[in-house]
Amino acid sequence: MQYLGIVIMLPLTAYHAYRYLRRPRMSVLGVYDPTAVMNGDEMDRNKKEGFIKLALYLINFFAGLLWMILAVSS
Repeated sequence: MQYLGIVIMLPLTAYHAYRYLRRPRMSVLGVYDPTAVMNGDEMDRNKKEGFIKLALYLINFFAGLLWMILAVSS
């Protein structure tokens, strides 16, 4: 069962690594440029990305909760 959780989160972890390695080079750490983040197309893309990551985190949370309940009840 533990390997299933790793497999579920592996694509998101790889995506985070990809985004971090391809971030704009700035003098301080960060992924988003505060002056360009409010552009319409950039805002839509960031919002879509945020909702997809939220859905993956919620799926992982409830799957973990289910596995914990099943482990306690058995």
